[in-house]
Amino acid sequence: SIVSGHFTDTKENQIAVTVQDGLNATLHILETKNGTTEVAANLGMRSIMSMSKIPGGKGQTDAIILESVSQMNSEKKRGSSDSTMPKITPREYFSAKYRNKRMVFERIVTAEVYASTVNQMSDGAANLLIASRNPDYDTVINRYVVTNN
Repeated sequence: SIVSGHFTDTKENQIAVTVQDGLNATLHILETKNGTTEVAANLGMRSIMSMSKIPGGKGQTDAIILESVSQMNSEKKRGSSDSTMPKITPREYFSAKYRNKRMVFERIVTAEVYASTVNQMSDGAANLLIASRNPDYDTVINRYVVTNN
C-alpha cells in the first residue's frame, strides 16, 4: 500500500510517500519537479495508516506526523464482544522532519486507539487527538500538542 502527503522545506514543496513492501514500510521524500527520491528511510515492521503535515513558521521546514501500526501487533486487536464497538489497536505516532537531505524522527506516543485526528493550531503546532477506552469501556480522549521546532 502507499500513503502519501506533502510538506514544504525551506526551498520548495516536497512529496512524502510511504511504501509498504511486505511487512516493512519505507518513507521516501521525492523532489517535486522530477519525482526522484531525495532520501529514503526504513520505518521497520509497521504499516503507515496516515500522514499529516505540521506547517512550520516562515523559513522553517514543515514536519509530518505519521500514524502506524506495528506488524507485530496488527493481529492483536482488542475490544469487547460487542461487534458494534470499534476495534482498538496499538498505534505509534511519531514526527518526521526533513533537514539537510536526511530524516529526523521523534516518537510522540504509543497508545491503544480506535480513532485519531490531527488538526493545526497555528504555524508550527498541531493537536493530536486520540480516542480510546478505559477498562469500563467509556470513551477517553487524549490530547497531545505537537510542535515543529
